Amino acid sequence: MKTTYFLLLLAGITLVSCTPEDPPAPKTVTFQGNTYEFSLNYQSSNNVNVPGNIQVYYSNLLSTSTGTLPFLGIGYGFNTFADSSLENFNGFFTTGSKPYQTPGNLNGAFVNFSTATDTYSSNMASQNGSTFHFTSLHFHDGNPDYMDYSADFSCKVYDWTDTTIFYPISGSVNGKFVAAY
Repeated sequence: MKTTYFLLLLAGITLVSCTPEDPPAPKTVTFQGNTYEFSLNYQSSNNVNVPGNIQVYYSNLLSTSTGTLPFLGIGYGFNTFADSSLENFNGFFTTGSKPYQTPGNLNGAFVNFSTATDTYSSNMASQNGSTFHFTSLHFHDGNPDYMDYSADFSCKVYDWTDTTIFYPISGSVNGKFVAAY
């Protein structure tokens, strides 16, 4: 009888451990009083190499309701990136609070938000009082290598055509940055 209970317990543990993981829940962003949902349906993710040992990673996320706009971009850059290697890619990302990029300073995070009529970006002026946190990071070794992330943010995004126009934006997102080395 004890053997039967043990085998049933073992079978239950095996079945639970083989259950596929559910995809992460969509994350939301609030902009101009509206809440938008963004999921892990990435349009693209890429690495931008800027001359002068500057590395900027960018992740594009699409609205779950439309599959297109609004569009959300999350970027993270660093001025003194030594070289494009696996070790530097992994070391580049750490959890916790990050500064925002500002004009002339690519160290830190930035947020872009596009609607059907306008595009806004956080890196066009000061971000005093704004916050950006990588809450989790997970490296995936593959072809290509990439870093999954979860982030919480609250900042101002400025109109690309007139930086005197800005709006608060905040939210939680999941995304990924693709390695390029």
